Amino acid sequence: MPEQQAWLRRVPGRRACQRRLPFKDPATPAGPGDVVEVIGRKISRTITGEGACFAVSTHPKIIGNNPRTAERHRGTEIAMVGQAPVRVIGPVRQHQYIVPSGRNDGTAVTVDKEARRARAQSGDLRSVVGIAWEDADTPGERSAS
Repeated sequence: MPEQQAWLRRVPGRRACQRRLPFKDPATPAGPGDVVEVIGRKISRTITGEGACFAVSTHPKIIGNNPRTAERHRGTEIAMVGQAPVRVIGPVRQHQYIVPSGRNDGTAVTVDKEARRARAQSGDLRSVVGIAWEDADTPGERSAS
């Protein structure tokens, strides 16, 4: 009997709602904590500013658009609702916005209150991945929620 596609799957003990989307370019997949942009229901680590930004999930609780096992390598789950760790470069302060770093490598940076206000006034909130829930002072790249 052929494997059936389950559009929605619940995973006990996990913490966020996700949706599985295909990679725009399968040769450059995204991994857990990467920042990706969604354009035309496909994801890419290259941020153009044309789509909304999300983080690749590490612990999905509910997964929408869940394909057959044989097709899962063509995409990954992105966090739509809830908490997800993000690969952040530089210091992180609680309540700062997390935005793409501009490197197109899946990393993010945080922006302060003034930059956050300027983005909100210009209407440029598509590139906001989320808001930091905790401080982190160690140098280099880290995972932040």
